Amino acid sequence: MALPKKKQIDDLKKRIEKLKKKDNGLNEKEACNIMRTAVRKAWMRSPIKLLAIDLATIPDNDPTTRTIWNVFCSRCETYHKKNNVEVDHMRGEHSLKTLDDLVPFVMSILDVTTHDLQVLCKPCHRIKTYAERHCGGDEVLAEKKLIAKDWMKANSVAKQKAHFKKLGYEEVDYSNAKKREELAMEMNK
Repeated sequence: MALPKKKQIDDLKKRIEKLKKKDNGLNEKEACNIMRTAVRKAWMRSPIKLLAIDLATIPDNDPTTRTIWNVFCSRCETYHKKNNVEVDHMRGEHSLKTLDDLVPFVMSILDVTTHDLQVLCKPCHRIKTYAERHCGGDEVLAEKKLIAKDWMKANSVAKQKAHFKKLGYEEVDYSNAKKREELAMEMNK
């Protein structure tokens, strides 16, 4: 028979104490977070979303691959494995900040047709979303920023600084993250 360990008992007590603080009801922000998650889970099973993917799917007739299906990305116009694509709402961002936003939020996500959607590979979807949120829709700028951010994540600060020093930049040119990101974007021109 398995008995709980002291750490497991302590963890349970901590979790109970943390949850007791919430026992006076949810605030609006917490309620919106729960509803946002529920709507997104419903979207994952939406028959319209699944239809959009199926409409962009063709058989992979290449006998040298293990892939059965390929899905067309409408942005880069190439085929990808099914697990490397996502369905994008062409109408853009959907906001749920207050409970008054709930019905419009639900309708904008779930009440769509395949004409309101496009299938994009994950990198294209990431760039499009970033462009809508941060660059006013400028996908070229967004792509450069994301490539720069990915390069920065892949390299420590010390390696980034060494790289820019090797390229002939002065320390003042790469002294903070924002400056290094701008230099990384310049590398992608």
